[in-house]
Amino acid sequence: MGKFLRVLTVFIFLLSAAALTLGIMLFNKREMLKGRAQKLEQAVGRLAKTFEYEDPAPPDPLPEYTARDISECTEVPLADPTRSDFWDTYKHELELNADESVSLDSQAKQRELMSYYKWDLIKDRPERDSLTGEKMTTGPGTMQNLLDDLIKRAQSQIDRLMSVRAQLVATREELENTIVELNQRKGTLREKLAEIVRLNGEIARLNGIVDQKNMEIAELKDTIKSLELRIQDLEQDKRKLQEDLDDQRIKNEKLTATVAELRGIIKKLEPGGGGSGSLQPQDPGGIDHVSTIKLTVKPGAKGTVGAVNEKQGFVVMKLSDEFLKELHEQLQTRDHVPAVTLIIKRGEVNPKFIAKVKLIQLKEEQGLGIGDVLTDWQQDTIQIGDSIIYQ
Repeated sequence: MGKFLRVLTVFIFLLSAAALTLGIMLFNKREMLKGRAQKLEQAVGRLAKTFEYEDPAPPDPLPEYTARDISECTEVPLADPTRSDFWDTYKHELELNADESVSLDSQAKQRELMSYYKWDLIKDRPERDSLTGEKMTTGPGTMQNLLDDLIKRAQSQIDRLMSVRAQLVATREELENTIVELNQRKGTLREKLAEIVRLNGEIARLNGIVDQKNMEIAELKDTIKSLELRIQDLEQDKRKLQEDLDDQRIKNEKLTATVAELRGIIKKLEPGGGGSGSLQPQDPGGIDHVSTIKLTVKPGAKGTVGAVNEKQGFVVMKLSDEFLKELHEQLQTRDHVPAVTLIIKRGEVNPKFIAKVKLIQLKEEQGLGIGDVLTDWQQDTIQIGDSIIYQ
């Protein structure tokens, strides 16, 4: 019996030593697990602060950016060119920062982070699953619930990061297309600038020619002006000469009338005299002495040509009653023909100038007048029916 007790005592001593050794080992493991759990809790707390509390919402209203013009460049201005649709799919919320990050600093969150089991506060013990009877490690108030929320926020942040990367790719492509287009436009612009420089040089050269031509034109205008003044002087000289010529012709006509009168007197004095009685410029029965006094006659139509004697250079005119009345009222004596120059024209629309005649004889009873054709003014053959005009 004593031997058994000694063996049992030794066995208990050995078990005590083993229990002590295991207790020391378990204590070390406990400290390690406790430190690991605390470090994990601290790391989860710091990690939670890197997660956004919620995704930023798109701004309202959405900002408007200028869209890239993708229409071809032509010489025709476009009021409404085609625009790129890049901004239509652009996610503006990716540019926004989160207003708040996840925080586990509150006592409730710290308690939830340290709660492995779902705790029944009324019974002050872990809740058990109604089906399995096992202690519940999920649900509100447990570490698993808190970690699930962090994982959800982490996934949301990863999704947003992927969207940012996709948006960066789209932005890079849009930027690359813009750079390619800009490089092409710059190449074209350099060519156009070179062409503009060449054309500016050509314009400068042409402007020099234009200035030279303008100087020549100014000189020619001065020459034309001097010639016009010279023409005016010549016209005045011409009018003066014409007046002198008219005065000389009047004198000649007066002398011719005097000579004709003397010849008529001589013929009457000769045996068998008395004249032929044919229609000639010196026919009796009318006024055949030309007066030197010019009368005031209203301009306008005065009659028509009734007969033409091209050989002797005179015409017989059918004068209007109004014209004969004008002459009759202004004649001082009945034995003189007024010094009146008439114009013969043809046609009603844009009448053509034919000749000028000098009235040398009147036959008021017959409504006729005889005019001497001024050959220097005759432009065409006088015809019966041509209009007699006074201007």
